[in-house]
Amino acid sequence: MTPKKITVLGSFRRHYNEISEDIKTFNDLGIEVLSPKISKIINPGEEFAILKSDKGSPKELEDRHLSQILLSDCVYVCNPEGYIGITVAFEIGYALSQQIPILFKVKPQDFTMSLYCDGTYTPQDVASFSKVLKR
Repeated sequence: MTPKKITVLGSFRRHYNEISEDIKTFNDLGIEVLSPKISKIINPGEEFAILKSDKGSPKELEDRHLSQILLSDCVYVCNPEGYIGITVAFEIGYALSQQIPILFKVKPQDFTMSLYCDGTYTPQDVASFSKVLKR
């Protein structure tokens, strides 16, 4: 069974262009990305990236993102060069605690995080990947 709904995780400050490209690809492949929506970062250089389409405080935005993880068939980590920041690590931990499958674009640099990486996947791989859904 192909995932129908996913949430994409990644560092907006470092990799928002790649995240946006992956979201477009998922949409083109018929996979609904619940969060984030493609928009423009309105506060470049700040600690917490806010998109033009965002409404609410940073905590409200993060709470909304976490709630979308719960509704997802899996999460996809867009992590060029294997980079995973603290917020993405937090979101991965949340997904793990809820038994949501996690797919990585690149093997994480962090040793412990890499223990949860059973392979690396492109959006096209995800669209045809049947073992993702273990829920």
